[in-house]
Amino acid sequence: SDRGQANWAFFPLYPMLARLVSQATGASSFVSLLLVAHVAFIAALLVAWTEARDLYGRRAADACVLLLCLIPGTHFYSSAYSESLFLLCCLSALALARRRYWVAAGAAAALATLTRNIGIILVVPILLYFIQSPQSASLRERFLSLRVADVLPLFAGLSLPVIALGGYMAYLHALTGDALAFVHVQAAWGRKFTSPLVVLLFPDGDLAYVPSHIAAWISLALIGVLLWRRNWPHAAYAALCVTIFLTAGILSFMRLALSIAPLLLVGGDLIAARPRVGVVVLCCSAVLSALLMVGWSVGVPVF
Repeated sequence: SDRGQANWAFFPLYPMLARLVSQATGASSFVSLLLVAHVAFIAALLVAWTEARDLYGRRAADACVLLLCLIPGTHFYSSAYSESLFLLCCLSALALARRRYWVAAGAAAALATLTRNIGIILVVPILLYFIQSPQSASLRERFLSLRVADVLPLFAGLSLPVIALGGYMAYLHALTGDALAFVHVQAAWGRKFTSPLVVLLFPDGDLAYVPSHIAAWISLALIGVLLWRRNWPHAAYAALCVTIFLTAGILSFMRLALSIAPLLLVGGDLIAARPRVGVVVLCCSAVLSALLMVGWSVGVPVF
Protein backbone atom coordinates (compact mmCIF):
# COMPACT_ATOMS: atom_id res chain seq x y z
CA SER A 1 0.00 0.00 0.00
CA ASP A 2 1.01 3.68 -0.08
CA ARG A 3 2.06 3.50 3.58
CA GLY A 4 4.21 0.43 3.03
CA GLN A 5 1.79 -1.99 4.67
CA ALA A 6 2.01 -5.60 3.51
CA ASN A 7 0.18 -8.80 4.31
CA TRP A 8 3.30 -10.64 5.50
CA ALA A 9 2.84 -8.80 8.78
CA PHE A 10 0.11 -11.39 9.45
CA PHE A 11 1.07 -15.00 10.03
CA PRO A 12 -0.39 -17.60 7.67
CA LEU A 13 -2.50 -20.14 9.61
CA TYR A 14 -5.70 -18.10 9.93
CA PRO A 15 -5.91 -17.02 6.27
CA MET A 16 -4.88 -20.51 5.13
CA LEU A 17 -7.73 -22.12 7.09
CA ALA A 18 -10.15 -19.54 5.69
CA ARG A 19 -8.95 -20.32 2.18
CA LEU A 20 -9.56 -24.04 2.74
CA VAL A 21 -13.06 -23.27 3.99
CA SER A 22 -13.68 -21.04 0.98
CA GLN A 23 -12.55 -23.74 -1.43
CA ALA A 24 -14.62 -26.41 0.32
CA THR A 25 -17.82 -24.39 0.64
CA GLY A 26 -17.65 -21.79 -2.09
CA ALA A 27 -18.09 -19.03 0.48
CA SER A 28 -16.40 -15.68 0.02
CA SER A 29 -13.07 -14.96 1.68
CA PHE A 30 -14.70 -12.70 4.27
CA VAL A 31 -17.42 -15.20 5.16
CA SER A 32 -14.80 -17.93 5.41
CA LEU A 33 -12.73 -15.83 7.81
CA LEU A 34 -15.82 -15.35 9.96
CA LEU A 35 -16.61 -19.07 9.92
CA VAL A 36 -13.12 -19.98 11.07
CA ALA A 37 -13.25 -17.34 13.81
CA HIS A 38 -16.64 -18.53 15.10
CA VAL A 39 -15.70 -22.22 15.12
CA ALA A 40 -12.38 -21.45 16.83
CA PHE A 41 -14.15 -19.35 19.47
CA ILE A 42 -16.66 -22.10 20.28
CA ALA A 43 -13.80 -24.59 20.56
CA ALA A 44 -11.86 -22.13 22.74
CA LEU A 45 -14.85 -21.82 25.07
CA LEU A 46 -14.91 -25.59 25.50
CA VAL A 47 -11.17 -25.82 26.18
CA ALA A 48 -11.30 -22.81 28.53
CA TRP A 49 -14.19 -24.33 30.50
CA THR A 50 -12.38 -27.65 30.88
CA GLU A 51 -9.08 -26.08 31.88
CA ALA A 52 -10.67 -23.62 34.32
CA ARG A 53 -12.66 -26.48 35.88
CA ASP A 54 -9.53 -28.56 36.38
CA LEU A 55 -7.55 -25.64 37.79
CA TYR A 56 -10.13 -23.74 39.80
CA GLY A 57 -13.42 -25.68 39.89
CA ARG A 58 -16.74 -25.80 38.06
CA ARG A 59 -18.01 -22.40 39.21
CA ALA A 60 -14.82 -20.77 37.99
CA ALA A 61 -15.21 -22.56 34.66
CA ASP A 62 -18.72 -21.19 34.22
CA ALA A 63 -17.53 -17.69 35.13
CA CYS A 64 -14.62 -17.96 32.73
CA VAL A 65 -16.96 -18.73 29.83
CA LEU A 66 -19.19 -15.79 30.78
CA LEU A 67 -16.13 -13.56 30.98
CA LEU A 68 -15.00 -14.61 27.50
CA CYS A 69 -18.44 -13.81 26.11
CA LEU A 70 -18.83 -10.45 27.87
CA ILE A 71 -15.31 -9.04 28.20
CA PRO A 72 -14.80 -5.69 26.46
CA GLY A 73 -13.63 -6.45 22.95
CA THR A 74 -15.26 -9.86 22.80
CA HIS A 75 -16.67 -9.04 19.37
CA PHE A 76 -13.18 -9.57 17.98
CA TYR A 77 -13.49 -13.27 18.80
CA SER A 78 -16.17 -13.54 16.13
CA SER A 79 -14.78 -10.98 13.69
CA ALA A 80 -12.34 -11.50 10.85
CA TYR A 81 -9.40 -11.41 13.28
CA SER A 82 -7.11 -14.15 14.55
CA GLU A 83 -7.96 -13.63 18.26
CA SER A 84 -10.17 -16.68 18.66
CA LEU A 85 -7.85 -19.04 16.75
CA PHE A 86 -4.82 -17.85 18.69
CA LEU A 87 -6.68 -18.19 22.00
CA LEU A 88 -7.69 -21.74 21.10
CA CYS A 89 -4.12 -22.72 20.23
CA CYS A 90 -2.69 -21.14 23.40
CA LEU A 91 -5.27 -22.72 25.69
CA SER A 92 -4.61 -26.09 24.06
CA ALA A 93 -0.84 -25.77 24.41
CA LEU A 94 -1.07 -24.83 28.10
CA ALA A 95 -3.61 -27.55 28.87
CA LEU A 96 -1.55 -30.23 27.13
CA ALA A 97 1.68 -29.09 28.80
CA ARG A 98 0.03 -29.20 32.22
CA ARG A 99 -0.93 -32.80 31.47
CA ARG A 100 2.69 -33.40 30.37
CA TYR A 101 1.89 -34.27 26.74
CA TRP A 102 5.00 -32.53 25.48
CA VAL A 103 4.82 -33.27 21.76
CA ALA A 104 1.11 -32.43 21.55
CA ALA A 105 1.71 -29.22 23.52
CA GLY A 106 4.52 -28.31 21.14
CA ALA A 107 2.26 -28.97 18.15
CA ALA A 108 -0.39 -26.64 19.60
CA ALA A 109 2.32 -24.04 20.27
CA ALA A 110 3.50 -24.39 16.67
CA LEU A 111 -0.05 -23.70 15.45
CA ALA A 112 -0.17 -20.68 17.74
CA THR A 113 3.15 -19.48 16.30
CA LEU A 114 1.81 -19.86 12.76
CA THR A 115 -1.15 -17.73 13.85
CA ARG A 116 0.92 -15.01 15.53
CA ASN A 117 4.64 -14.65 16.11
CA ILE A 118 4.03 -14.19 19.86
CA GLY A 119 3.08 -17.88 19.97
CA ILE A 120 6.76 -18.78 20.10
CA ILE A 121 6.93 -17.77 23.78
CA LEU A 122 4.73 -20.75 24.64
CA VAL A 123 8.00 -22.67 24.83
CA VAL A 124 8.55 -20.94 28.19
CA PRO A 125 5.48 -22.31 30.03
CA ILE A 126 6.00 -25.72 28.40
CA LEU A 127 9.56 -25.80 29.75
CA LEU A 128 8.40 -24.57 33.17
CA TYR A 129 5.78 -27.31 33.35
CA PHE A 130 8.54 -29.83 32.66
CA ILE A 131 10.80 -28.35 35.34
CA GLN A 132 7.95 -28.13 37.82
CA SER A 133 8.36 -31.11 40.12
CA PRO A 134 5.42 -33.51 40.36
CA GLN A 135 3.94 -34.03 43.81
CA SER A 136 6.59 -33.78 46.52
CA ALA A 137 9.69 -34.53 44.44
CA SER A 138 12.32 -31.81 44.67
CA LEU A 139 13.84 -30.25 41.58
CA ARG A 140 17.18 -31.92 42.36
CA GLU A 141 15.55 -35.35 42.70
CA ARG A 142 13.70 -34.91 39.45
CA PHE A 143 16.87 -33.81 37.63
CA LEU A 144 18.83 -36.78 38.92
CA SER A 145 16.08 -39.19 37.88
CA LEU A 146 15.82 -37.88 34.31
CA ARG A 147 16.36 -40.30 31.46
CA VAL A 148 16.88 -39.65 27.77
CA ALA A 149 13.41 -41.04 27.13
CA ASP A 150 12.00 -38.32 29.41
CA VAL A 151 13.81 -35.48 27.66
CA LEU A 152 13.28 -36.47 24.02
CA PRO A 153 9.50 -35.77 23.95
CA LEU A 154 10.14 -32.37 25.55
CA PHE A 155 12.86 -31.57 23.02
CA ALA A 156 10.59 -32.60 20.18
CA GLY A 157 7.74 -30.51 21.55
CA LEU A 158 9.91 -27.42 22.02
CA SER A 159 11.35 -27.83 18.53
CA LEU A 160 7.98 -27.65 16.77
CA PRO A 161 7.17 -23.96 17.40
CA VAL A 162 10.78 -23.04 16.61
CA ILE A 163 10.53 -24.92 13.32
CA ALA A 164 7.21 -23.21 12.58
CA LEU A 165 8.65 -19.74 13.12
CA GLY A 166 11.83 -20.61 11.24
CA GLY A 167 9.83 -21.95 8.31
CA TYR A 168 7.82 -18.75 7.98
CA MET A 169 10.96 -16.65 8.28
CA ALA A 170 12.59 -18.71 5.53
CA TYR A 171 9.52 -18.15 3.34
CA LEU A 172 9.68 -14.40 3.96
CA HIS A 173 13.39 -14.37 3.14
CA ALA A 174 12.68 -16.07 -0.17
CA LEU A 175 9.79 -13.69 -0.87
CA THR A 176 11.21 -10.36 0.29
CA GLY A 177 14.89 -10.94 1.04
CA ASP A 178 14.20 -10.15 4.71
CA ALA A 179 13.53 -12.98 7.17
CA LEU A 180 12.29 -10.43 9.69
CA ALA A 181 9.97 -8.65 7.29
CA PHE A 182 7.03 -9.31 9.61
CA VAL A 183 8.82 -7.21 12.26
CA HIS A 184 10.13 -4.43 10.05
CA VAL A 185 6.79 -3.87 8.33
CA GLN A 186 5.17 -2.97 11.66
CA ALA A 187 6.46 0.58 11.21
CA ALA A 188 3.88 0.98 8.44
CA TRP A 189 1.18 0.79 11.15
CA GLY A 190 2.97 3.38 13.29
CA ARG A 191 4.38 0.82 15.70
CA LYS A 192 7.89 1.22 17.06
CA PHE A 193 9.79 -0.07 20.07
CA THR A 194 8.77 1.68 23.28
CA SER A 195 9.63 1.06 26.91
CA PRO A 196 6.68 -0.68 28.63
CA LEU A 197 7.24 1.50 31.70
CA VAL A 198 6.93 4.65 29.61
CA VAL A 199 3.69 3.35 28.10
CA LEU A 200 2.23 2.53 31.52
CA LEU A 201 3.41 5.53 33.53
CA PHE A 202 3.21 8.28 30.92
CA PRO A 203 0.00 7.90 28.89
CA ASP A 204 -0.30 10.16 25.86
CA GLY A 205 -3.57 11.67 27.03
CA ASP A 206 -5.68 10.40 24.14
CA LEU A 207 -9.02 9.38 25.67
CA ALA A 208 -9.50 6.73 22.98
CA TYR A 209 -6.66 4.74 24.54
CA VAL A 210 -7.98 4.84 28.12
CA PRO A 211 -9.60 1.36 27.85
CA SER A 212 -6.27 -0.11 26.76
CA HIS A 213 -4.46 1.55 29.66
CA ILE A 214 -7.03 0.14 32.08
CA ALA A 215 -6.68 -3.30 30.47
CA ALA A 216 -2.89 -3.11 30.89
CA TRP A 217 -3.12 -2.37 34.63
CA ILE A 218 -5.74 -5.07 35.14
CA SER A 219 -3.47 -7.50 33.32
CA LEU A 220 -0.60 -6.64 35.65
CA ALA A 221 -2.84 -7.16 38.68
CA LEU A 222 -3.90 -10.58 37.41
CA ILE A 223 -0.27 -11.51 36.81
CA GLY A 224 0.32 -10.59 40.45
CA VAL A 225 -2.44 -13.03 41.45
CA LEU A 226 -0.81 -15.80 39.40
CA LEU A 227 2.55 -15.09 41.04
CA TRP A 228 0.98 -15.10 44.51
CA ARG A 229 -0.56 -18.49 43.71
CA ARG A 230 2.81 -19.71 42.41
CA ASN A 231 1.42 -20.69 39.05
CA TRP A 232 4.79 -20.04 37.44
CA PRO A 233 4.03 -21.29 33.88
CA HIS A 234 0.90 -19.15 33.56
CA ALA A 235 2.49 -16.13 35.24
CA ALA A 236 5.60 -16.28 33.04
CA TYR A 237 3.61 -16.60 29.83
CA ALA A 238 1.22 -13.76 30.75
CA ALA A 239 4.06 -11.48 31.85
CA LEU A 240 5.95 -12.04 28.61
CA CYS A 241 2.82 -11.37 26.55
CA VAL A 242 2.04 -8.13 28.37
CA THR A 243 5.64 -6.93 28.14
CA ILE A 244 5.93 -7.66 24.43
CA PHE A 245 2.56 -6.09 23.63
CA LEU A 246 3.48 -2.92 25.53
CA THR A 247 6.81 -2.57 23.72
CA ALA A 248 4.75 -1.75 20.62
CA GLY A 249 2.83 0.95 22.50
CA ILE A 250 -0.65 1.01 23.94
CA LEU A 251 -2.27 0.84 20.50
CA SER A 252 -4.30 -2.40 20.20
CA PHE A 253 -3.36 -3.60 23.69
CA MET A 254 -6.95 -4.28 24.72
CA ARG A 255 -7.54 -6.41 21.64
CA LEU A 256 -4.25 -8.27 21.98
CA ALA A 257 -4.90 -8.94 25.67
CA LEU A 258 -8.00 -10.93 24.71
CA SER A 259 -5.74 -13.85 23.82
CA ILE A 260 -3.70 -14.00 27.07
CA ALA A 261 -5.32 -17.24 28.20
CA PRO A 262 -3.99 -17.46 31.81
CA LEU A 263 -5.45 -14.07 32.68
CA LEU A 264 -8.89 -15.09 31.43
CA LEU A 265 -8.77 -18.32 33.43
CA VAL A 266 -7.74 -16.70 36.70
CA GLY A 267 -10.16 -13.84 36.06
CA GLY A 268 -12.99 -16.36 35.93
CA ASP A 269 -11.86 -17.82 39.24
CA LEU A 270 -11.80 -14.41 40.93
CA ILE A 271 -15.29 -13.62 39.67
CA ALA A 272 -16.61 -16.99 40.88
CA ALA A 273 -15.05 -16.51 44.32
CA ARG A 274 -17.12 -13.36 44.92
CA PRO A 275 -20.47 -13.91 43.21
CA ARG A 276 -22.00 -10.51 44.00
CA VAL A 277 -18.93 -8.63 42.89
CA GLY A 278 -18.71 -10.96 39.91
CA VAL A 279 -22.24 -10.10 38.78
CA VAL A 280 -21.41 -6.40 38.92
CA VAL A 281 -18.15 -6.95 37.01
CA LEU A 282 -19.83 -9.01 34.30
CA CYS A 283 -22.70 -6.51 33.91
CA CYS A 284 -20.27 -3.60 33.63
CA SER A 285 -18.18 -5.61 31.19
CA ALA A 286 -21.22 -6.27 29.01
CA VAL A 287 -22.17 -2.59 28.90
CA LEU A 288 -18.60 -1.47 28.21
CA SER A 289 -18.23 -4.17 25.58
CA ALA A 290 -21.34 -2.90 23.78
CA LEU A 291 -20.11 0.70 23.92
CA LEU A 292 -16.66 -0.21 22.63
CA MET A 293 -18.15 -2.30 19.84
CA VAL A 294 -20.22 0.67 18.72
CA GLY A 295 -17.17 2.92 18.97
CA TRP A 296 -15.07 0.51 16.96
CA SER A 297 -17.75 0.17 14.28
CA VAL A 298 -17.79 3.95 13.74
CA GLY A 299 -14.02 4.24 13.67
CA VAL A 300 -12.97 5.24 17.19
CA PRO A 301 -9.30 4.06 17.39
CA VAL A 302 -9.60 2.21 20.71
CA PHE A 303 -8.24 -1.06 19.36
